[in-house]
Amino acid sequence: MDGQIDRSGIAHIIHEARELSAHPEFEAAQAEYTADLVQFRKSQRRLNKIIAQQYRFRVIGHLLHQHGLKWLNDQTGGVTYTELAHACATYDSSPRHLKTMLGLMQVVGFVKVARDPDDNRRKLYVPTDRLMGFVRKRVMCAAISLDILQPRLRCSQILMEDKTATLRVWATGGFEFALGQLAAETLPEFFPFFRRRDGAAPLIFALMHARFNAQDCPSRAVIAAQFGLSKTQVSNLVHEGAELGLFTLDAKGVPSPTALLHDSYRQLVSIELAFFARHIRPGSAA
Repeated sequence: MDGQIDRSGIAHIIHEARELSAHPEFEAAQAEYTADLVQFRKSQRRLNKIIAQQYRFRVIGHLLHQHGLKWLNDQTGGVTYTELAHACATYDSSPRHLKTMLGLMQVVGFVKVARDPDDNRRKLYVPTDRLMGFVRKRVMCAAISLDILQPRLRCSQILMEDKTATLRVWATGGFEFALGQLAAETLPEFFPFFRRRDGAAPLIFALMHARFNAQDCPSRAVIAAQFGLSKTQVSNLVHEGAELGLFTLDAKGVPSPTALLHDSYRQLVSIELAFFARHIRPGSAA
């Protein structure tokens, strides 16, 4: 499947997402997912830049996917630059994105560099425990909401009891980039802003979290401080989102989600939860 998008898998995810969104507890699961994502982003304030855009997180996804496949096959891992470059090119991530991300990931301790035991001339990029812990927290956000919708899957219990569960998620579901393409195709007015604009995702999480809890929208200064953004950056995002029809602005410029944002966000959450439901599995089923 290297370089190929599994369209049949995408079709299954669409179907499963629709079933999840029709679940009587979906509203509660969506609110929980959003609250957990807000807390995750707040707790990782200094690392928000590294996942601010889909191109950046794709590099992490490619690394985890290829490392996970190798590790599950023979308990070794690590990915060469050439392997990463090939994967990134397939999904339209440029060499600049890759080089920038590899540098950032080394600075923050997400990857370490080792020599290939079979060829000492080759460098391997290996995920660290810090990266695996970071990603595990992100997957746990979905697992907790899936426990509401599909308690028999025991998603959060699997993640808590099995240290390799997160690695398996990316090994078996590593074409999360295809999921990104699915969301882009399904939500053309929403997804490019949400995933490609630096800071748009945490802004939307904050707005939807406030709406789900019948609270006033946090100020731009508060949002900026919570997620490691600048106030100007948040203001620009608010105005861009309003131009796209995702927000309305009151007389004071306070944004509120529109019906388009509500519907788009609901679809996004259902797609993401359907994806994780397919790949958070006990070790014997990996």
